[in-house]
Amino acid sequence: MPQFRKGNMFEYKRSEDDVLLVTANSYIRKDGALVMGRGAAKEMKETYLGIDKLLGEIISRRFNHLGKYGVIILYEYKHQNLGVFQVKYHFKDKAQVDLIKFSVTELLKYIPKNNQREFHLNYPGIGNGQLSKGEVAPCLVSLPNNVIIWEKE
Repeated sequence: MPQFRKGNMFEYKRSEDDVLLVTANSYIRKDGALVMGRGAAKEMKETYLGIDKLLGEIISRRFNHLGKYGVIILYEYKHQNLGVFQVKYHFKDKAQVDLIKFSVTELLKYIPKNNQREFHLNYPGIGNGQLSKGEVAPCLVSLPNNVIIWEKE
């Protein structure tokens, strides 16, 4: 079962091995960048300049505009392990429970047993995703306790 915390995950002192994940979509702008315009995705884009372009290139090349990818992790991007956790296709859409379940399954592939690395993720699907915690919580129960789900206070 994952851990749940309140606060700003960007301000939390993580170890250099930990992974910071934000919820995202798969909408690629005409300039090739992933739309990261609200919430935690926007904070990541503004903190780690250029990440939207790199993610846009990866999604375009491997999954296509509005494609299904689940999770993408960039190890050692500007000396951080960063990634996205897909909750919707178009940035204007409501988050989709089935896509969150898929992304959970994909995230589990990155987490070998007894791994000490922590994965920090903003609470998927709530906020700009327009889902309730009650709709999303059952999707998260299979995540191990080295996944920390953050909710801003």
